[in-house]
Amino acid sequence: MSHPHGGSKELEDAAFPGYHSVMRRMALLASALAGASCALAQTSPGGEKPLRIGPVTPFEDRALSESSGVVASRQFEGILWTHNDGGNEAAVYATDTLARRRGAYLLDGMENRDWEDIALGPCPAGPICLYIGNVGDNLRRYQTGTLYRFPEPDPGSLPPDATGRISAIDSLVIRYPNGPEDIEAIYLDRAGTVFLITKNGTDGVQRYRVTADQWETGDIVTAESVGPFPIEPGTTRLAGVTGADLSPDGHRLVVRTYRELFFYEVDSNGDVGGAPVATCPVLGLESQGEGVAWLDTERVALTSERGVFGRGTVAVVRCKLPWN
Repeated sequence: MSHPHGGSKELEDAAFPGYHSVMRRMALLASALAGASCALAQTSPGGEKPLRIGPVTPFEDRALSESSGVVASRQFEGILWTHNDGGNEAAVYATDTLARRRGAYLLDGMENRDWEDIALGPCPAGPICLYIGNVGDNLRRYQTGTLYRFPEPDPGSLPPDATGRISAIDSLVIRYPNGPEDIEAIYLDRAGTVFLITKNGTDGVQRYRVTADQWETGDIVTAESVGPFPIEPGTTRLAGVTGADLSPDGHRLVVRTYRELFFYEVDSNGDVGGAPVATCPVLGLESQGEGVAWLDTERVALTSERGVFGRGTVAVVRCKLPWN
């Protein structure tokens, strides 16, 4: 059953316990982060606090130790797709906002050198494809990155504890006009253009794009520079851009750093017109929060790599936004 919001009534009811108890948890977790005390004092986010925060829940699937990207399905109600960071298996995992295991799929012949984000977009072989960005490069030493795409699998086609395989996978090798880039955030517009946002280099945050027709070349393609991205995440180690997601209607973009969410209005071409219309601090909510995905026009799901919880986590946040 198609569900544009990616969440059921059961999940929403379970997603928001008492606000103050969660804020206490956030404070305790923030103080537990190794070496974080000085950084926190230097990088206090400037936006309004979240209106409501769901529980920070460790993934049931212990294989999900380093969730670095997440996206909410638009075909299968309540499903979130996520993946681990580099050095782990080339696999995507189905879960939900309660962090339950809903299945896993290995990508035959693919490499997880440094998978950093996952997105939904048009699909030549079906209604919707999952896109994965194998584009992370902390040391900026790789001349190319790779995008993968494949039809979104039906997580109901196998038992929740089973692992399937995906072999029909397109891949596109990309490079950048000015040499290696470290990218952890991708999103797609309705035309199938992939937008890539750099983490935060010496030249600030930059954005690139790869158009849908470039998948047909069969060659290494050069991503087009779109110029600086309108964000000022700061300069400390907590300030890197680690995830992004375009809303199902294509008009709103959320971009996250380790400490804050940035919300933008987007035009029909996927372009961000200017500065964010709202920001929302999430510092201390997760051990190492990296992924972000729209659930509806008010709520986003956040995923994290392992930390004090010992494995990755998922949480739901509702922020104060001008369109609500």
